[in-house]
Amino acid sequence: MSENLILSSLFFIVIVAGFVVWKYARNGKKSGAQARFTLETLELARAQFEIFNIKLRKSESKNGLAAILHEARKNELRMEVGDYVPDEWKDAEVEVFFKVIRDDDPVFYVFSSSVTQLNPDYEASSLTLRTPENLRVEKKRHFSRVIPDKNDTLSIGLWPLSPGKRLPRTSDEMGAPLLMQKKGMKEEILRLANISGAGLGLIIRGQEEDAAYFGRGKQLVCKVAYNINNKYAVFWCTGEIMNSREFDDKGTPARFVGLEFTNWGSLDEGGGEIHWSHSSPLRGAKPMLQWAGYIENRKRK
Repeated sequence: MSENLILSSLFFIVIVAGFVVWKYARNGKKSGAQARFTLETLELARAQFEIFNIKLRKSESKNGLAAILHEARKNELRMEVGDYVPDEWKDAEVEVFFKVIRDDDPVFYVFSSSVTQLNPDYEASSLTLRTPENLRVEKKRHFSRVIPDKNDTLSIGLWPLSPGKRLPRTSDEMGAPLLMQKKGMKEEILRLANISGAGLGLIIRGQEEDAAYFGRGKQLVCKVAYNINNKYAVFWCTGEIMNSREFDDKGTPARFVGLEFTNWGSLDEGGGEIHWSHSSPLRGAKPMLQWAGYIENRKRK
């Protein structure tokens, strides 16, 4: 009887050990697949010259860093920021937002990490992040579109944004715009079709020679000056063209461009430096949300 008990115990131990080994191997395989997916996605974002928006996890500030990924390794991500990065970012815990294009559609990701190395410079800083164990998909939210009153829009400016180029730190860096429309101009070449927390609809009239800048997938910097509650406001953004189509606008060749925000910027109190923030597909761009809400409320009255 004791012999049977010993054999039963040994059999049980073998079964349990086999289960533990199987589970460990399965988890290891799953973890390895997850790590490969993370690196492949980061490498895809690097190849697509996507901007990585980095924010301090334990900070109330909405300002962050706009970085370009130079190299994705198993244990570290090497990035460049086109600005000076203060010492408070050293060893900091951060949240990082970015997007990639898969099958012609954007997918938004976020991950947690920490800054392991920092080399600040007034021209361009370099920093190294710990490679994340996984990526989280950031869900999109539907934002209602509203049409602003023509008199509310004071000016609109558009600049092309080259892939991999850092975001402008000041308005002076932008140079002459590709297109500019100001209130009171005799000829209308550019106007807002609609606004939302996620993007802008633009109508471009009679500018066939610039059509190459307005195809789907192209990136733009846009500046909108507008009135909200009898106050002057300026909104800067970068965005990707998600929709572009030609149409006839009262006898004039025109193009509708749907621009989805990737970043939005606000000027500091001195009016010179632009502070950029990630435009979350879940939260949207705060200034446009406020303007759209103001327009909706005004129309209800």
